Amino acid sequence: MKNFICTLCFINLLLIMVSSEALASKSGANLQAHARVNAVFNATLVSQTGIINITAADIARGYVELDQATVLDVYSNSRDGYYLSFEAGSHLFSEIWVMDQNRTTLLSNGSGYIHQDNISSKETKRLSYRFILPKLLSPGSYDWPLMVSAVAN
Repeated sequence: MKNFICTLCFINLLLIMVSSEALASKSGANLQAHARVNAVFNATLVSQTGIINITAADIARGYVELDQATVLDVYSNSRDGYYLSFEAGSHLFSEIWVMDQNRTTLLSNGSGYIHQDNISSKETKRLSYRFILPKLLSPGSYDWPLMVSAVAN
C-alpha cells in the first residue's frame, strides 16, 4: 500500500511537471519548487572530567584551570545554531569561566547557556574551565560541579 501511494505521488509529480512545461512553452510561465528541511540536532558527550584536584598552590593563586575537561561531538543543520547548557550541581566555586577557543564566558552563578553559531557538519567542542576558588577552601579532590549538555535552538 505504501509503495502504491508513493507511485501515485510520483506519477502526479510527473504530470504536473509535464503540464507545467507545456504551459510554460505557450505562455512563458515559470515553475518554482520549494523544499523544507527539518532541523536535525545530535550531541554526544565524548569525555568529561569527573574530579577536580585542588592544591594549596591553586588556592593561593585563587583559581584552578582544567584544559579540555569537556569534549562534545555536535551536529546541527539548524541556521539558528544551538546552545551549550551548564547547570551547577554544587555552588562550591565563586565563579566558573568556560573557555571555548577564543571566547571566555563567565557563569557567575554556575549555570547558564552559551549560544553557538550554526555548523554545517559535525563539530567537536573542547571546553576548558577556570574555577575561581573561595579563600576558605581546603586542598583536595572534589566532584565535577557542572552538568554540561548541548540543546537545539
